[in-house]
Amino acid sequence: MREIFWGQGCILSLSGISLLFSADFVRDIVTDRTVRKCEKLAGCGFSTSIFTLLGCFLLATSYLALSAGFIKEQASRLVIARFFVMANMVAAVKLFLDIQHQIYNESMWVPCVACLVMAALFAWRIFNDEGKSSNRKNRLDV
Repeated sequence: MREIFWGQGCILSLSGISLLFSADFVRDIVTDRTVRKCEKLAGCGFSTSIFTLLGCFLLATSYLALSAGFIKEQASRLVIARFFVMANMVAAVKLFLDIQHQIYNESMWVPCVACLVMAALFAWRIFNDEGKSSNRKNRLDV
């Protein structure tokens, strides 16, 4: 499970750094053309500030993922893995809805699918690890 935590941490830290330091550039790449035009006409930088806050959140979450790879206690790793399953599923649904409402363009399907893949990897490892621990408990009870 350590490799999945590190993979999640690397993805989150790269995304967080890009959002934190180049929010305008990322906004121009991923948002729909009409959203960019409306934002420029209104003169507000709302999505830039949201992207900057999201970058800070992604960096904090990447620290959690990277440090979870070093936790030796199985129960703690499983709790953090359950959090990442939930977080990845929520992110995938949110990206899907934003793509459907034409806030983001079609290039955001890649992160949406990546969130689903990471959630599936974590869920698969949780299922395997809980199955192994329940088999050990059953053998000890006999």
